[in-house]
Amino acid sequence: MFTHPYRVLDMPAHRLLKTADVADRLGVAEQTVRRWVKRGELPVVRLGATTVRFEEGAVDSLVRRGRVPLEPKPQPIDPSELGWR
Repeated sequence: MFTHPYRVLDMPAHRLLKTADVADRLGVAEQTVRRWVKRGELPVVRLGATTVRFEEGAVDSLVRRGRVPLEPKPQPIDPSELGWR
């Protein structure tokens, strides 16, 4: 009989965020999020060889530790709002 190589763990449900979601939430570039992962400052949940997600609590912890700039990331300006033609 075939048994699946992965076990399902009894874990509380956590909201998992994509890299882009974390970057938008924190007002930083996606590359900054990847840099934090590489440095071990932000833990990931691996869903495959290249797919990662972030637990919402880990992101909140990063904010509490003061690793996130307080100024929001500048938003792109829509040229139509400037009255340009």
